[in-house]
Amino acid sequence: MINSNNNKIVINAINNYNKYRKPEAIAELISFKDNKSIIKFSGHFRYTCCVNDYFDDFVVECNNKVKIKEIKDKKEFYLVEFGSIDK
Repeated sequence: MINSNNNKIVINAINNYNKYRKPEAIAELISFKDNKSIIKFSGHFRYTCCVNDYFDDFVVECNNKVKIKEIKDKKEFYLVEFGSIDK
């Protein structure tokens, strides 16, 4: 994300997300870079339907201040790139 306020939003979102969804879904920060954040999502949610809903829930946890840019299925986990809605 582009500034420290956005970094705080993502960190708080990860904490809240994991508080209510762990162990079914676990979010882990991989990086902040170039106005984007990469979040690793793991857990047994991968074997359920509506997988993308878990990523949409993360957007809501960020107060809709981010949007999904890319989703990569790595078999054991997902890497999801989120970008600022400003860009």
